[in-house]
Amino acid sequence: MPRVKHVQSARKAIPSAGVEVGDSYYWWKFRHGPKRVSKTYPKRSQLTQSLWSSVYAAQEELEKAPPDEVLDAAQNVVSEAESARDDYESAAEAFNNEGSNQERYEAAESFVEQAESLVSDIESYLDDLKELEWKGERVWYSENEERLLDDDEIREQLSEWVDQIVELELEY
Repeated sequence: MPRVKHVQSARKAIPSAGVEVGDSYYWWKFRHGPKRVSKTYPKRSQLTQSLWSSVYAAQEELEKAPPDEVLDAAQNVVSEAESARDDYESAAEAFNNEGSNQERYEAAESFVEQAESLVSDIESYLDDLKELEWKGERVWYSENEERLLDDDEIREQLSEWVDQIVELELEY
């Protein structure tokens, strides 16, 4: 992972990054690659060149997803993780299931299982909700809880699952 440097005041403009003279910006560089510049601190997906960068990007999108798109965004995290896991598995098989690729495959497998479990919880929760019209407003009825829920309660519950998925790490 590259070290991120912060420049307080640009001496010259960097048009490709929208940096004007006097602006603060961040820059980083991978071992064999060009210098990258951003006005904001780089995201985790921008600081890695590994197979896992697409999973990080999907997690970042999940954090920004509105409540009605949380399920699709969470499923995308699982899909990206499965893709990376399959790539690690292929690399591990090429080296007779030994070494770091095998460890990464096993860690990715664990990540996928945990993420799938959380996505399943989200699906079950959303399937349980029935949309109703009550006094001119949209409300939700939970058959499991046998009570009405408002949008804030639903957002809060979905937010908890989103946080859990975003906080999942590849541990090897």
